[in-house]
Amino acid sequence: MTGDLFAEWMLKCLVPFLNKQRKLIKKDLKQPAALLIDNCSSHLSSYCKQICALNNVKLITLPPNSTQYLQVLDLGIFSNFKSHLQSLRCHNTHDSPETIVKIAISTLHQSLAPIDTRNSFKKAGILLDVLPNGHVYCTINKEVFDYIIKSLEIEHLLLKYVGTRPTRFRRPNGFGFVNSDEYEEQQCLRFKE
Repeated sequence: MTGDLFAEWMLKCLVPFLNKQRKLIKKDLKQPAALLIDNCSSHLSSYCKQICALNNVKLITLPPNSTQYLQVLDLGIFSNFKSHLQSLRCHNTHDSPETIVKIAISTLHQSLAPIDTRNSFKKAGILLDVLPNGHVYCTINKEVFDYIIKSLEIEHLLLKYVGTRPTRFRRPNGFGFVNSDEYEEQQCLRFKE
């Protein structure tokens, strides 16, 4: 993933999708949205931050080396996709490339079942609350989130170079809210007691 490719995805896919969702729940374009991302440097380029600022998208970054515990796609969607695809491929070993693409699309639909998506968020300690007015709030289950962070600290995964020679000499990014002041101002994220 490059910074240019991510920025293009944001402009062509993310921003139009968010604007469509805002219209769907009858909110103006000033209604903030949140984007949960990892610390890949291409995600945090100044151009991407500018796109987010101009479109009222708040970036929330994950701790380094924690995607296998906190990234919603890694927790449920990708693993389901891979297992469904593997089982379908076992039964269709001599198929044409067109058939394989059809199988992959079918598998993607199976792995994106609403219950699987909701469970993926739940594994990461994120609970979705849909209010009667149509607003969707992410409630952080503090116990689950703290358990995950503690597990990461125990396994020394938050320390990027424990016991190894660093192969890259760049400053590791922290985690949290990239634009936290604005985000707290909007009060879109609530911690569950």
